[in-house]
Amino acid sequence: MSDVNGEMHKPFSQNPMKIAHIIIAVIMACLIVGSLKESYNYGLFTKIIAFIAGVISGYWGTLLGDFVRKLFIPDMIFTTGGFSAIVKQKLFWFIGPQAVAAFFAAAIGAGLIVKLADQF
Repeated sequence: MSDVNGEMHKPFSQNPMKIAHIIIAVIMACLIVGSLKESYNYGLFTKIIAFIAGVISGYWGTLLGDFVRKLFIPDMIFTTGGFSAIVKQKLFWFIGPQAVAAFFAAAIGAGLIVKLADQF
């Protein structure tokens, strides 16, 4: 398959960035659900539903973060810290915006489920 620009799209199983987005979303959802305050107030079902909501919203967050990364990624990186500073900058621009957006999106998704569970 090719899109409007003529670029070929890989199937889901062969696209490593989509797999990385899912892994980031799962990690962020684990962090959010695992750090619930007073977690003894919530049952297993509520935690599972909050985890699923966190993964789904975290995945959408990674897609939003990837869009932001593509908008703002610099063409050149100038540092004064040597090789390690370049590696840090490259690593940040490779996965940083996606991880930040996934964290906030997973927190919102899981938080909505927890607030809904508090109502009942």
